[in-house]
Amino acid sequence: MFGLEGLPALWLLLLGVVWALYLGLGGADLGASMLLRRFSDRGAVLRANGPTWQANDVWLVIAVAATFGAFPGWYAAWTSGLYGVVLVIILALIVRHAGVELVGHVSARAAAGWTWAIVASAWVTAIGWGVVWAWMLEGALSVATLVCGIALALLCRVAGAAFLAGRVDERVTVRREPAVLLAVVAGLLLGEPWLLVIGVALAATLVPRLSLWAAGAAAALFPLCVLAAASPFVAGVDLREEAAGDYTLTIMTVLAAVFLPLILLAHGFAYSRFKREPGGLARLARRGLEQLR
Repeated sequence: MFGLEGLPALWLLLLGVVWALYLGLGGADLGASMLLRRFSDRGAVLRANGPTWQANDVWLVIAVAATFGAFPGWYAAWTSGLYGVVLVIILALIVRHAGVELVGHVSARAAAGWTWAIVASAWVTAIGWGVVWAWMLEGALSVATLVCGIALALLCRVAGAAFLAGRVDERVTVRREPAVLLAVVAGLLLGEPWLLVIGVALAATLVPRLSLWAAGAAAALFPLCVLAAASPFVAGVDLREEAAGDYTLTIMTVLAAVFLPLILLAHGFAYSRFKREPGGLARLARRGLEQLR
């Protein structure tokens, strides 16, 4: 990307795409979790996300590992500079995963507590990643980075509502205007015209039929716009100097060429196969466990 060439440029682009896949696809899952308490049949919400929510988190694992491998200096800068924020995000991810798995297997009182935990952890995760990516531009925590975090969370909420409207209850809606407004404000506060592109994409969410696609695209554009605005400096690190050697990047490129298409195919299969049967994967797993017994 800008200011880079050769394998480092390729890997910065790939990292942008992988982070975009995580936020674009996983954002709807987080948004659905934020809205969990609005449904009397909360199991239906969890089943709607069931076939894909863990698959979406695979992109997070790949993104973090690839960032460490391709640009270790960048990885060190944001994990040490935002140690507290990253720790909170990790704890929120653990709580949400545990809550989704446990909420249907505990008492009604415990289920209510876990429901609150799922909702809160989804908000914390979305705000946290927004803060992390805004920090990539400024290299410091500020009001602007917090506004960016809240804007990303509201964006995920819009995506989650659109997703649930198509899978659970078409009557579920949320206000889209706050997400659009806050995205524009964040771009102005950070002084980065690239981020205003997100506001334009979000404006399309005002059209109901485009809400899911527009919100997903806006979330996916966030890391790409940050990298485009910051490159070749990210979080105060010169990626031209901090990129891994050609040998490492060559091996990573070969592995990516082999495994990324396979992961994309598996992901596409999960979305297409269980599109009309949200609980299909869960039933398949349960049947397999019963046979093992």
